[in-house]
Amino acid sequence: MTLGELQRLLFPLALLAVSAVAEAQETPAPRDSIPRGAIAGVVRDERGQPIADARVGIEALAIQTRTDSAGRFVLAGLPARSVDVVVRFLGYRPAIATVTVPAERTLNLGIALVPTAERLDAVVIREAILNQVAGLVTTDAGQPIPGVLVDVLGLNRRITTNEDGRFLLTDLNPGSYILQFRLSGYRVSQYALRMVPQIDRDITIKLRPLERGDRFSPEVAAQVALETNQRIGFRGALSMVIGRDELERWDTAPLGVALGGSRAALMLQNLPTACLLLNGYEPLVTQTAGSGFVSAQSMSRTPTSIEPAGVSGGGAAGLPTSRAGGWLNHFRANEVEMVELYEPGSENSRTMCQRFPPSTGCSCPPEPGGIIIWLKR
Repeated sequence: MTLGELQRLLFPLALLAVSAVAEAQETPAPRDSIPRGAIAGVVRDERGQPIADARVGIEALAIQTRTDSAGRFVLAGLPARSVDVVVRFLGYRPAIATVTVPAERTLNLGIALVPTAERLDAVVIREAILNQVAGLVTTDAGQPIPGVLVDVLGLNRRITTNEDGRFLLTDLNPGSYILQFRLSGYRVSQYALRMVPQIDRDITIKLRPLERGDRFSPEVAAQVALETNQRIGFRGALSMVIGRDELERWDTAPLGVALGGSRAALMLQNLPTACLLLNGYEPLVTQTAGSGFVSAQSMSRTPTSIEPAGVSGGGAAGLPTSRAGGWLNHFRANEVEMVELYEPGSENSRTMCQRFPPSTGCSCPPEPGGIIIWLKR
């Protein structure tokens, strides 16, 4: 076969290959199977004037924006479903619009906000605009993680991160909270924050793969969350929660010293001994020579209650917290996310004492004083 004959034979095959490549390049990428739409609108006051910088958000989708100088806003890329659009601006009552996002179209809204101040018999009543926390959950490499359960411990409130790894919590009352982040295959992460009136928080959380032997698994954390919701939800006047905002200024100082310099100082005087619980599930029940404490789960013998130094009387249960912090000083302030303190008889849920072996003197009954220390993870 001559060279010319070979070229004539291969030329149609080459054309076919080029055509196949061109066709593959022109094939459009598959689109999201979920129909998408958008919501646009304008926010005005009772006189019809536009309100700039108002917050417009959809908590269930972890998305929010702010109005421009003309009161306009756009929320794009929304799944075609029913959603609650919440509009907030300081000094006005929040407005909630339940709408259905149209597929491949934009829904236009006009929203009017009403001032919160009303004068009744010379008494001014104001409705406070409560707080919100926006956040992002990623891997160590910065990749967003969807489907992470975000549990606000103590409120029995939870939300799941969206496909971009984001979440949005609105209307959080002022106070200290533990946010627990859990997803199968990842280590449980905890974050303590304190909300003050009229504040926006923006946080980023990184989750690491679950390590072999890590007892604080997502399954254990789910039970801990249930107990914590009950314990904080039922707590009374003889209890207190101290968050990271009150501890971080103490840096590496011992935890007992930090608590002694906080608003918990007086309560510590009523807790010369306390049953200590780590991360809501691991009891500390005895001491060892030179090494400090061991947990109930890691003990090979039956634990016994101890007599705290500097406290008179017999039969006291728990670890000593006296003498400028006592056993609390085994921890550093910057290692701790949050501390719960309960005077004897004030832990109404009884979830704490159920975590202790009967022989420790910390189990139910009676209802001893307790301190729950949430460590950073």
